[in-house]
Amino acid sequence: MSTHTDRDLAARVLGVAAGDLPLEGTIGSFDGATVWLNSPPLTPASLRGHVVVVQFWTYTCINWLRTQAYYRAWSQRYRDQGLVTIGVHTPEFKFEHDLDNARWAVSARKIDYPVAIDNDFEVWRAFNNNYWPALYFIDAQGRIRHHRYGEGDYERSEMVIRQLLADADRLLNRTATRFRLIGRTSGRLRATSATSRPPDSTQAAVQSGTNSIPIPRRRSFGSTIGDSRETGLSAPTRARSTVLTAGLRTSSTLAM
Repeated sequence: MSTHTDRDLAARVLGVAAGDLPLEGTIGSFDGATVWLNSPPLTPASLRGHVVVVQFWTYTCINWLRTQAYYRAWSQRYRDQGLVTIGVHTPEFKFEHDLDNARWAVSARKIDYPVAIDNDFEVWRAFNNNYWPALYFIDAQGRIRHHRYGEGDYERSEMVIRQLLADADRLLNRTATRFRLIGRTSGRLRATSATSRPPDSTQAAVQSGTNSIPIPRRRSFGSTIGDSRETGLSAPTRARSTVLTAGLRTSSTLAM
């Protein structure tokens, strides 16, 4: 079977093929976050080995509100398979800089995943981001493999998550197959292969100093949710308070 045919088959089974996810860069730094909610501070190094989806949002953005149910569902559905979801709250308006307001929004929207408060736009710039909402899909090696700006395309976004988790499982199995030297016989090295499947009680953890977020071992995938309807994208030109028909806002709408 040709490589092209293999990719076509993978695309049909998984919804998106690994070859369709080009390298778009590496995960940005979170050092500029002023506060973390629901989590100790996370770093690219501490997230290595996990599939990560980063969402840039601001709580008054109607376009973000329309996407939030999907993002929260993905976080809960794939958490046990090793997915880490991170919300980066980068405020558009002055009152959105108020930490108490951001805490209220996190509670009101039932956000239970890590949230980085990015009042100074440092994380925003680290990702070269320009939109609310924006999603960045990062593989277990810390590489950005896909992005989505604005609303829509929910089914494909979930398929990308599933593909990256499948890739991470294969990487984990290869890494776990290590050889331990147990002696020498007739001048040759003897070795045994370590188990490629972690025990049921094993938990991966996103380490951050002495703190960690426990993430149970991966399980089988669930079904997809949502639809794949596109809202489209267009160049935003309106005032900052305008809800764009493209399903996103850009930094050009910020108040001067």
